[in-house]
Amino acid sequence: MLQHALLESSEDRKELSRNWPALRGQSLSFDGLAAVNGAGPRSDVSNARSTLHEIPAVGVVFLMSAINAVSYGTLLFATLDVDAASHATMLPNGTSIWLLSQVGAQLGTLFVSDIRSGICCPMLEMIPIFHAMFSTIASKMPESSLPEVQGTCIASCFVCTASIGITLLLGARLGLAKYLRAVPLIVLKGALFGVALFLISSCLQVSTVSTLSLEKTWHHWMPAVLLGLLLFGLDEAIHSPVAIALSLLAIGVTPTLLDVSGLCTISNLQEQGWVFYGAQDSAADSDAWYVQLIDVYASSFDKIHWLVILEMMPTVLGIAASAALLMLMDLKAVELLTEREFSLDKELRSIGVSNLFSALIGGGWPCYILCSLNVTCHRLGGRSKFVGVSLAVGAVVCLFLVSKLLPRLPRILPGSLFMWLGLVFVKETIVDICSKHTHKSDVFIVAVMALVVKFYGFNDALLVGTLLAMSFFTVRYSGAQVGVRTSGDARFYRAICTRDFTEHSALEELGHLIEVVHVSGFLMFASTPAFTDALRKLMADASEGPEWILLNCQNLQGLDYSAALELATLGRKAKESQKRLVVTELQGSVQEVLEQARVELKALPGPGSPGNVSYGLFYQPHYQRALQRCENAVLARLGQRLPSKSQHMLSRLGSEEAFMRDVLKRYLGDFLPEEVLQEKLTIALALFQRQIVEPGTVVWHAGEECTKCACVVEGTLHAYAHSSRERTGEAPLPQRSGLGSSVFGRDRLVCIAGPGDFIGFLAMVNHFPYEHTAVVPMREEDDEEPESTTLLVLERSQYQELLISDPPLGQALVRGFLRQISYEWRELSRLSVA
Repeated sequence: MLQHALLESSEDRKELSRNWPALRGQSLSFDGLAAVNGAGPRSDVSNARSTLHEIPAVGVVFLMSAINAVSYGTLLFATLDVDAASHATMLPNGTSIWLLSQVGAQLGTLFVSDIRSGICCPMLEMIPIFHAMFSTIASKMPESSLPEVQGTCIASCFVCTASIGITLLLGARLGLAKYLRAVPLIVLKGALFGVALFLISSCLQVSTVSTLSLEKTWHHWMPAVLLGLLLFGLDEAIHSPVAIALSLLAIGVTPTLLDVSGLCTISNLQEQGWVFYGAQDSAADSDAWYVQLIDVYASSFDKIHWLVILEMMPTVLGIAASAALLMLMDLKAVELLTEREFSLDKELRSIGVSNLFSALIGGGWPCYILCSLNVTCHRLGGRSKFVGVSLAVGAVVCLFLVSKLLPRLPRILPGSLFMWLGLVFVKETIVDICSKHTHKSDVFIVAVMALVVKFYGFNDALLVGTLLAMSFFTVRYSGAQVGVRTSGDARFYRAICTRDFTEHSALEELGHLIEVVHVSGFLMFASTPAFTDALRKLMADASEGPEWILLNCQNLQGLDYSAALELATLGRKAKESQKRLVVTELQGSVQEVLEQARVELKALPGPGSPGNVSYGLFYQPHYQRALQRCENAVLARLGQRLPSKSQHMLSRLGSEEAFMRDVLKRYLGDFLPEEVLQEKLTIALALFQRQIVEPGTVVWHAGEECTKCACVVEGTLHAYAHSSRERTGEAPLPQRSGLGSSVFGRDRLVCIAGPGDFIGFLAMVNHFPYEHTAVVPMREEDDEEPESTTLLVLERSQYQELLISDPPLGQALVRGFLRQISYEWRELSRLSVA
């Protein structure tokens, strides 16, 4: 590392700039370099060890998938199974359909997805949507027989799944995934609440015998409800997927244990409605699962009403759009909870392939990358395709065993699972929205969607929620433009502080290590993708691009829930990419939104350790101080002398006079001959008067006639620009600033003058009134007690006499001032062009 290397010339700095990425990479470990260079595994032993570490993840995920297949399989065609007692139905076994779809889904993920341990499975949220579609098809076929209705519904399911696959492949090919990111996340939360209501109602239905009413079978569904509540409490208490999986396994094996112990036989439990019925009453039912499926598909093909399916194509397209939204929701959740980054286009393509595989191999149920299983797998150590391969193989094995296992499973198993997941979804929706909502309209949208789900349907709720969200945001942000106002590195954007020619030259060479981004307007669901894409490009490669990204939010007027979550994601991305994302100048409303969304903003460490700041997301209230610290961190790597507390300078230089000579030399040294420099410094130093100013003192007000400029010797001086003309001339009361608040309410801190900094010279040189109010702060961020500030003041009358008595010295002083101003004007010109 080159953190303390001294550069003797500009050529040294140029060489460092050219070689910086390569030298920075030398800090990687040998294993890390091997991984970057594509080296193979270190040994077969390490591979075997990593595989053993993934076995717990495989076991829990496989158990959860098997339980899901049995549980949700009973719901797939529940609305069509109206004559199950007489076996007059032409429906495939729902559990077999679920498992086949699981195999097809996992194959697509293994072949295409970039998520190495990605788990793709049938889509739970499609069950209520397909039930609504089946009911619509039945209403369009009032004169048709039951087999015709069932065959048409099964065919519509295959057509819909294939359409989803084709739509996702075409969308990924055309790069349309970015438009999905503009969907309001609050609508997806509302959709999750609709699924929760469906699951809770399904808990009661699946736990009872369908021919009896709920009032007569309360003793069947009540245990399922209580067990679901216990699972929910257990999950909230210990947050262990292993414990949940083992609890579900214990519920599943209870009938078998009762049968083995002799307390009660399986047949008695079936007669009383506690266990699922066996399928052994006919030769057809005793055949293998694939024989049953082939017979069902072959016998129903000639009974399909294709014209009805054609009439349902608008509904199919709507279902495809709903599926895309649900896929986006789970992909976003996986990204947030596992803190992994992946290409949305690539993952939608893999899900599209998975849906096509699901249709081609006979499953025909839509599938997606499920958040819960992927997060569980990640937390248990699943990191490779070994998990996906094991899950696909396990699903095939279950296909041959399910007919024997299903008659031994209790009805309260899926019932308790539905109740638990329903309560989890309710908690994730209601509690999160109430505690993290960015606006009252969020709660209203979710409440309306819940009512629509209850009395109309799932698709209707999605449509109503989307229209409500867009309407609210349109009214709220009507006419507001948003986005990155301008972006540039530290070669153009420079902190307003005193630096000599050597430091300015170093920043010219290494300014690309700091990127300054100015944001304006509103950040909401429709504009956030463009904003995040601009920042993600800066974090694409850890070895290239800027090390510091400064986000100036002075003109950011507001943001919504989607933007708040994206900012948290950018913070994690910065940490992964070994970058530092620094947010500054947050307005009060923006701060409130981030606090509601629980976005953690760490304070940017003080100037005492500029080169030892960790990676991630930071906050610094003032833009100028943040930019100055970023510059100091870059200069610290080069061993450059940084502006520091005057006592440190005094200890090095020996006296206050020597310190002031050093400061004046930085301003004048480049513009005076070496042989007369010391003499001119003595003359210039005699013009200044020493003053000690106490904390809270206003040195001058904006709008007053300029009579002097000042140089800070010890302490700090803040300059504020007023936000309105009527406030000009007021003496604000300085106070300790909080997160996102200005020290003077609506006034903005524009300059932080520390030891060696001049302030007020522009107004004095041009005979202008003061543009800013200068005040000694009550308390510095890094000090526990307020400190007085020592100034050297140059009166305007003394300066005017100098111009007459010693023109070369007066000209050198003006040129030093102009050099400092030139960097400030360069930034202002870029902002004005933007």
